[in-house]
Amino acid sequence: MKFRTRALSIASATVLVTGAVAIDTASAGTTPQFYGACLNIQTHQLINFRINYVPACPAAMRSVSWNYKGLRGAVGPRGHRGKTGATGAPGSAPAMTRFFSSAGNYVVPVGVTTVKITAVGGGGGGGAEVNAFGGGGGGQGASLTVLTTVSAGDVLTVTVGAGGLGGTGVAGVSATAGNAGTTSSVIDSTKGTLAVAGGGAGGHQATTTSDGAGGYGSSTYSASGLLISRANGASGSASTGGGKCLSSGGLGDKGGYGGGTSGTVGSGGEGSQGKCTVSTTPGTNGSGGYVEIVSGS
Repeated sequence: MKFRTRALSIASATVLVTGAVAIDTASAGTTPQFYGACLNIQTHQLINFRINYVPACPAAMRSVSWNYKGLRGAVGPRGHRGKTGATGAPGSAPAMTRFFSSAGNYVVPVGVTTVKITAVGGGGGGGAEVNAFGGGGGGQGASLTVLTTVSAGDVLTVTVGAGGLGGTGVAGVSATAGNAGTTSSVIDSTKGTLAVAGGGAGGHQATTTSDGAGGYGSSTYSASGLLISRANGASGSASTGGGKCLSSGGLGDKGGYGGGTSGTVGSGGEGSQGKCTVSTTPGTNGSGGYVEIVSGS
């Protein structure tokens, strides 16, 4: 290896390297990590170059090295672990709707904290006719919608109001009123009653001398939470007409209409129409109610 004339800075001193420089054969072919040599203190000249080794130098000279890279230090201790990040808020549960046309249970899912409940009571049955006089229509069940808080795992017991049976009677003698519809309700296993919608009253029966009056729509309700809406049931109508028959075996006074739209949930049953014979006909049954529970909305 040959070095051209150049100046090096070693320990803040300028060192002159000139001419051909012989490198010890023991260092030849070794990949350099650093260089070593002897430095003439008087002339600032280097001799006896070595690779990866600092030679022993005469008394008038000193050993020097450059481009030396020390060994890698030991790995330091692991740093302290950072604080755990805050737990994110739980995602909202997807909206789910359960419709009940008969009794059942609803278990509140994990993540659900509120439910919207709609309940409609059963409609009353229509009154029966006797002879030429008609029975009155049954009343409609009450309805309500409420938003209320719940807890995961709560069991909501659902009761669905049944429609009242229509009245019956004895031909030519007497008739009976329609039966009232029953109540729809939702009861929480930990919080108690959440919603109640009463059933409509049955239509009044006819007598052998008069028509039957309509049954009252229900005004009974109860709600725990935010009441969104409620409505009393519509009353059934009275039988119409004067009990007159134009011919034997014809039709007498028309039975009263049930409260609400005929055939819809919670509507009252129609009263039976009078006959111009010794007769009795049952009133129409009221329609059952329902309960709807919407969770996660």
